[in-house]
Amino acid sequence: MHSKENTLDFTPMDEFMASVIQALEEHGTRAVLVFPPAAGVLIGFAERVANEVVRSYLLVFFFTPFIMMGMRRLVNT
Repeated sequence: MHSKENTLDFTPMDEFMASVIQALEEHGTRAVLVFPPAAGVLIGFAERVANEVVRSYLLVFFFTPFIMMGMRRLVNT
């Protein structure tokens, strides 16, 4: 998102990533208490969060401005 000074404001992304880290810590702590390290549950969980949750967020965060610019061009032609 752009701020009033026409610079990027990463505050929303920072807040999102902080919540993801908090969830990984909370659920990861529980996972290592239940499953042995050799089961790879924590790594699998972290990979799934990264691939499904974080990737989706980043795609929206970074590509929405480009999509909007393309839509504006279509509307203005």
